[in-house]
Amino acid sequence: MGESSFGGQLNKNLDGSEDLIARVKSSNTNAGKVKLIFDYVRHNMSWNGVTSKASPDGIKNAWNKKTGTNGEINLILINLLKEAGLVVDPLLVSQRHNGKVNKDYPSIDQFNTVYAYVLADNKTFYLDATDKFTPPGIIPAAILNTTALIVDRKSGGLITVSDEELQYRDFINISAKLTEDGKINGNVFLSSQDYARVKRLKEYHQNKEKYLENNFLRHSPGIHIDSFALKNEQIDSLALEQRFLFQFPVQQTGEYFFLPINLFSGFESNPFVAANRFTHVNCSYKQLLSLNTIIQLPQTLTVDALPKPLLLANDDQTVVYTRQILKDDANNALVARINIELKKSFYTIDEYNSLKDFYKKMFGLLNEQIVLKKKN
Repeated sequence: MGESSFGGQLNKNLDGSEDLIARVKSSNTNAGKVKLIFDYVRHNMSWNGVTSKASPDGIKNAWNKKTGTNGEINLILINLLKEAGLVVDPLLVSQRHNGKVNKDYPSIDQFNTVYAYVLADNKTFYLDATDKFTPPGIIPAAILNTTALIVDRKSGGLITVSDEELQYRDFINISAKLTEDGKINGNVFLSSQDYARVKRLKEYHQNKEKYLENNFLRHSPGIHIDSFALKNEQIDSLALEQRFLFQFPVQQTGEYFFLPINLFSGFESNPFVAANRFTHVNCSYKQLLSLNTIIQLPQTLTVDALPKPLLLANDDQTVVYTRQILKDDANNALVARINIELKKSFYTIDEYNSLKDFYKKMFGLLNEQIVLKKKN
């Protein structure tokens, strides 16, 4: 706090901020004030790609140029929040790529940048104004399950950053039709909420061309996607909606057709295949996937084998997979429902074997197929 490049930058008067502060102070809630200032800074300041904890040249220089290091931009954010009368402290963090903080022997060098730590309307906000996609009500994924330092002479100290409320939530609805010659044509509606919304939106804007490839095409040879559309990009409070049309040929052997039941889920390859693990498993957030598929069948085919309904869970019931597949005779359609839920965001080394065994069984089940047969 005594360093001019850090503590000396926390009470600066930033030129031209008067109109912003006046507008912010008219907000009815402190949480509303936080959002107004946060959105202003992240939309009007550009990160130069440099990571820092401080501002050797002073934040006024970065403010006037409208560009700076992530540390400078977040120190500017802290200044504006203070000026609006909000309770805010600098928060030194070690983002996941920087490595874990040793709480037994902490040092300043273990932290790589600074965020704003705000208390408003009985809520805690962890703010990084260089993050263009994470809204103020969501903790940035880069610091989930990490150790941070509140920099305050009276009430500062080390804290563990985690989120026990919000999840990574994807809801996928597929409506399709199987043709007599073995092609599936259909449409997909994907609703991504909370951390799923943030992650997908960030990936989409980083590389729109590769977004479809990485998320929907890479693990499905022969598939074709058309008419992709995104909705609610600019409205943080709403789910990110994605819609597209798809087509692909199903596998055939003689008079048999094999329908996959794991389409567009994101669970295509098992991440836990190593016999031994030497670090904890940090999933960042809890996760929920709901996959619902309806496939209309041609009159020329009949069901030969359906995967059985089941519930699979690990030892402590914190990872759960459920599946139900049935034939709707009235509509001559197959209906499949799959749910996958991770109820914890962090698993210790001691829990790895249980997690690995569960995932091995789950991916075996995800790879099971519906078998259809030509009618005589």
